[in-house]
Amino acid sequence: MPALIADRYELREIIGQGASGVVVEAVDRRLGRLVALKMMRGRTSTEEHQRMLREVQVSARLNHGNLVTVHDAGMHEGLFYIVMELVIGEPLGAPMRRGEISPRQAVEIVVELLDGLAHAHARGIVHRDVKPANILLTMSENAGHGTPKLTDFGIARTEASDLTMAGTMAGTPAYMAPEQLRGEAADARADLWGLGIVLFEMLAGRHPFRPPADFFALTHAIVHRPTPALDSLVPGLPAALPAIVARATAKAATERFEDASSMAAALRAVLTSPAPWPARSAFLPPEEQEDATRRIGAAGCA
Repeated sequence: MPALIADRYELREIIGQGASGVVVEAVDRRLGRLVALKMMRGRTSTEEHQRMLREVQVSARLNHGNLVTVHDAGMHEGLFYIVMELVIGEPLGAPMRRGEISPRQAVEIVVELLDGLAHAHARGIVHRDVKPANILLTMSENAGHGTPKLTDFGIARTEASDLTMAGTMAGTPAYMAPEQLRGEAADARADLWGLGIVLFEMLAGRHPFRPPADFFALTHAIVHRPTPALDSLVPGLPAALPAIVARATAKAATERFEDASSMAAALRAVLTSPAPWPARSAFLPPEEQEDATRRIGAAGCA
């Protein structure tokens, strides 16, 4: 990997990597700040470059505290790169694994992420790959969690794009809505499904449709099996919370919340109610844990 990108970004250390690319901490020499630079794997054709650049331009329209900020994008020696805000923290899966997120904190995190999604959806942008690996928590100086930030809008599309039409499928199967797995058109309610699955995991300590390890068994379960009742797995939750999770993960998109703001309002009502909360912290089994680092590039790597 070259040490300098576009005569501007001085690469330092690798802070994450996955199937789609590698994320490197870099110094923006022009502005004198640290950034996260994601270098995509494989050389890019002119057509692919233009498509990816359009996607980044869509993401750059977003400006919200719970969404990672996109600064720049371009080509270097045939490789496409994206420059983003550098988030000092870790992916959500790490504190889940360590049992550091209480049920109440899980709801607080999801409410903030819903605010970010509402901002994106209002601009016609659907993430379509909401999962723990794409949620970063900034470091916190107190005992609570830091700010959650949704990252990697790399497969996001505007709702007007022809790439949201039936027959396309993009995302991570374990967090994809049934309509996505069927190759049907997916709108903003697919993001509510994904975040509903993440909330279920944080509260129950397991994915609702695991442990099927086989791809076809997992996708069949997501499409056809009902989401398990949360209150049967986690006793003592506020009475309204299991119903909210069940609605967010309804098989039919029409049965979910109409938008992110509505789901956030329902969860805020739970947070302000006097109902007691269980003290138990959620956790993920070892086979479902995300590898974590203390310094994560905003791009995500999945």
